[in-house]
Amino acid sequence: AMQTACDAGTGGNVCSDWGDEWAARFEAGGADVRFEGVVAMAPGDYSLFGAAGVATVGVPSLLMTGEFDGERTADGASYWGDLQPLGGRYVNIVGGAHNTFDDVSGSMGDGQTIDPEVGFRIVRTFAFAFSEQVFGSDAYAGILDGTVEVDGAVEVF
Repeated sequence: AMQTACDAGTGGNVCSDWGDEWAARFEAGGADVRFEGVVAMAPGDYSLFGAAGVATVGVPSLLMTGEFDGERTADGASYWGDLQPLGGRYVNIVGGAHNTFDDVSGSMGDGQTIDPEVGFRIVRTFAFAFSEQVFGSDAYAGILDGTVEVDGAVEVF
């Protein structure tokens, strides 16, 4: 699917580095038995993986998006639809944007209205709670299911 998208000019930035080596790596599969969970923050390129590709993730996944990230409604919604049956968790940060999850948070003019420190605290809290759950502790389950409020800017699905 990636090769077809790159050939058609619809594959996006991934195509600038696409070649035989990457094609072989993707054909072999991306599974790594050392991974026990995935935290996906503002993921994109759903069209390159599709439902079949997402279904091969095979480990618990936490999906986080920001309200003003265009990928929230495009790729994020599609990822969530396919991760949900696998026991995934989904958190949206109201006032957040694509860069809420990195060190340029709030400085890129991407519509973010949440204070970067608040966004970082939310991201760290949910990533920690999810990691604990992946490794067998339910001590923070209330955070992940939304019964314990982390911040008013958090939507848990």
